[in-house]
Order: sequence, then structure tokens, then C-alpha cells
Amino acid sequence: MSVLTTSTTSASVIGTQCCDIVIADDHRLFRQGVRLLLDDSEFNVVAESGNYPETLNCVRVHRPDILILDLNLREEWVIPKIPQLLAESPRTKVLVLTMHNDPAYAHEALGAGAKGYVCKEATSEELASATRALRAGGIYLDATVSAGFSAPAGTQDQGRLTPREREVLADIAAGYTNQEIARRLYVSLRTVESLRASLRRKLDLHTRAELSEYARNHHLLN
Repeated sequence: MSVLTTSTTSASVIGTQCCDIVIADDHRLFRQGVRLLLDDSEFNVVAESGNYPETLNCVRVHRPDILILDLNLREEWVIPKIPQLLAESPRTKVLVLTMHNDPAYAHEALGAGAKGYVCKEATSEELASATRALRAGGIYLDATVSAGFSAPAGTQDQGRLTPREREVLADIAAGYTNQEIARRLYVSLRTVESLRASLRRKLDLHTRAELSEYARNHHLLN
């Protein structure tokens, strides 16, 4: 793990006040596991949520110090929702806890206002360290994404597109949503999102319009 920035607040000062946490993940068993790991004298899990409306309400009601947030809540991609969550509680720090280890997702999440990004393969000690870092005013990145995070856009994985990436690119250009692409290709929504992130990284293109124009210019339409 790597902490990019931290404040000068000492651990002893932080420890004098319990850190209130909301856990947002669409798997109840996983939420309960995180609660067991963090719910102690240092951290206080005040609420859990399994979808975005519940998460928004929890943030509005509890105004937690930390929101531990999965990127998918009942198949709803929540990175675009982070500014709305922060508008409800500006004091809250968003810590993304996700299965996605692609640096493009970390770029997108931190750009939307998140302060930390941890992969679900992390240990309990690493998750606690990330939570403490955000509580202290820092920014925390999982080691699996931090190396790629600082690299210039478009310098990674510049190889040829895979056949599946070409299919996704063509469907994006045709105007299909992520959910529609998943149904058309018989894959999960998370697979489509991962393929879109790979396309953005490889092509150094970041909007639907840019990807669509690339597909047309390179004759990749279905």
C-alpha cells in the first residue's frame, strides 16, 4: 500500500475521537465482514447500505467521517454519484473498496472526489491503514493501482485491442449502454466496465464521443 499524502495530525490525536463509518456494498456478507474488521474503539460503523438510494440516505442522516464505497451497487455504477454524496456531507471522505484493480478506475474515482482507493484483496490491516489515512486528511491508494496512477495517460498497454474490446468499442459507438452491451455479449456488467476502462487506457480516450469517433475513423463499427 502507499499513502500519497498525509496531514501532520498525530495518531494519538486522531485516536481520541472515534471515526464514524458507513459501509456501502451490495453484498450483505461482505458488509458484515468489513464491520467485524473495523467496528471497535477506533472505528464506529454507524450504518450499512446495499444500494445507492440507501447510501445517499445514510450519508445524509449520519454524515460519517468515512464512507467505504463499492463501485457497483446493485449494478449501478456509482463513481458519477460521488459528487452528490459529498454535497450531502462535505465532511465525509470517500474510500473506494472494490474488486477493480485497474488504475483507470482510480483516476476516475479520485477525479470524482474520492480520497482513497483499496482493492478487496487487501488485508484488514491495509484497510484500517487506509481509513486512518483518510481520517487524517490524506489520500490513500492501493499499491496495485498506485504505480499506474501516476503514469501519463495512454502510456500503458498500448498493444492492439482484443476482439472483445473491439466488440465493446463498436457497441459504444452504436449507442448501446453498458447494461445493453452486457446483454448483447452475454457477459457481466462489471466485465463491460472493465473493458471500457481498458479501452480508455489503451487509446487515451475518455468520453463516449471520443471512443465513438475512433471506432468510426478506424472502421470498427459493427
